[in-house]
Amino acid sequence: QALFKDNTTRADKHRKDLLAALHARPNIRRLSRNTVMLTALAVVHWNEERLPEQRAELYEYILGWLAQSREQRLGRPLPERTLEILRELALAMQLHPDGRQVQVPRRWAAEQIAGAFGDPKNHAVVDKAEHYLEEEEIDSGIVVARGHDIRFWHLTFQEYLAGRAVGGRGEAEQR
Repeated sequence: QALFKDNTTRADKHRKDLLAALHARPNIRRLSRNTVMLTALAVVHWNEERLPEQRAELYEYILGWLAQSREQRLGRPLPERTLEILRELALAMQLHPDGRQVQVPRRWAAEQIAGAFGDPKNHAVVDKAEHYLEEEEIDSGIVVARGHDIRFWHLTFQEYLAGRAVGGRGEAEQR
């Protein structure tokens, strides 16, 4: 109704279409139990006028949309570059020496992605990477702060991005 304030017929049709799309895909319907994911599904349905068939395609749409939403700010990496950087962070969190981590200190996260901003051994570069993460929390919301820690907005975002990072590697490195 908020999308079609002056047209209740269109609002009702849109609602029914979204519900039908959710019910037609059990693997995606399960995601809709989480309010964050339900919101994301509604946005994808609104923008694409359909829901993807596969979960991977859904995550591609959602993360692409979130990355695009922050494109307007000058001096920031392009959306695709942002997703590349966050893929590396997600993979680093999955491969953490203490086992998979879902939340890490922001400084540690900055150290993992610092290579995208220059020499990762340079403290100023790590500072720049840390600032980037702070801005990304606000701009796209793909990552969120928890005190001095950082995590992905939704664990499945981390898992998807890590999988994409692995998929982008050569066969030997994937093993």
